[in-house]
Amino acid sequence: MTRAHLVKFQMRCALREKYPYLPLYTGDYLKDPQLSMCSPITRGIWVDFLCAMHECGRSGRVTGTVEQLSRIGRCTTAEIRLALDELKATRAGDVSERNGVVTVVNRRMQREDRERLLTRERVAKHRRKKKKTEDERQCNADVLIDSDVEIKQEEIFLKEKKGKRKAKSSNLSADAQSVFDHWRATMGHPDAKPTAKRVQAVNARLAEGYSVADLCAAVDGCKASPFYQGQNDRHEVYDDLELICRNGEKVEKFKAVAGGRNGTTNGIGGPQAIAGSLPSESGSGGRWAAREF
Repeated sequence: MTRAHLVKFQMRCALREKYPYLPLYTGDYLKDPQLSMCSPITRGIWVDFLCAMHECGRSGRVTGTVEQLSRIGRCTTAEIRLALDELKATRAGDVSERNGVVTVVNRRMQREDRERLLTRERVAKHRRKKKKTEDERQCNADVLIDSDVEIKQEEIFLKEKKGKRKAKSSNLSADAQSVFDHWRATMGHPDAKPTAKRVQAVNARLAEGYSVADLCAAVDGCKASPFYQGQNDRHEVYDDLELICRNGEKVEKFKAVAGGRNGTTNGIGGPQAIAGSLPSESGSGGRWAAREF
């Protein structure tokens, strides 16, 4: 045994728990054939040795000079020498001597002590690993909680931002309200609501430069179109304000229909040329107005 191993062994011995009792397996003791070959004095000294081994931290060994061992065995030096010879001869215990120091070992006690220390170390390692796992799990849980809070806060922020943007785009200005009121009266939808899509379409066209009169003219053009008023293959009316103001092209074409019907030229983007190129309502203009665009 190297010095490092000896120091480690001594430290482990210092950590051994000491119990106030000695577990004695009476059946094994009485039936041990090796111990049965020893004299009564040797068996008595052996029991004293077991007690000393237990008091030394259940290490399974007792060490000392012959005189010291005689005091442990509560006998004379002659009797201790006889006992050591019998234990060694019968192998009831392991006896070794070096430089006048005798070591007596109980194999079973030493084996159980080694197993007990290994079990204790294994349990301690398991507890450290379990604690580390619990700490990591708690740390991950804290991170997840923080992430969930951040995600929820981000969702709330985006929802509020979207709501503000939607509310902003859905606000009815005075001009948009005029267009909406004109459409509702012209198309006969008194209960129609200024939905977000309708208001957004009107606001977008107003932002492009179309006037209230332009958009109202587009409404009149949709009203004047037989196709959009139900004279189509599906016999469905397409007169929603969002459709009329969907884009600038729609506004221009609906205005052209209104201009061709009323003989007026309103708006921007050259509606006069478009209206002037339209056939009259009595001629082929009726057929053109009945087409989808």
